[in-house]
Amino acid sequence: MTNGVKIELKKTCTLARFGYRLRSTKADRRKALVRAIKAYGSRYVIQKLVVLRTYRKAKRTPTDRRFYRALDADIRTVQALRDGMSASARTRDLETSRAWSATPSNQKVFCS
Repeated sequence: MTNGVKIELKKTCTLARFGYRLRSTKADRRKALVRAIKAYGSRYVIQKLVVLRTYRKAKRTPTDRRFYRALDADIRTVQALRDGMSASARTRDLETSRAWSATPSNQKVFCS
């Protein structure tokens, strides 16, 4: 059952490109998230993780529940990293996120 809500994703922005895998250890996922934050900005990384977490929320298998918890922890990790940034680093992070948000719509894909 779909309610017509569409979640916008970009084809070019994948966390796997930085080594992010749900089956990886927490330390490996954190390293990948730090690299993704430097490339995309924390806002976009959080949006991406929230989309993945939302997809896992409706699933009922034990693996999906485990992945949901891992994604939830990773979201809190990115938020903590963002909150710990200096003012100049936070400004750069915001500019990076805005740059990714302003890319042409032909590079975006909609998932429902």
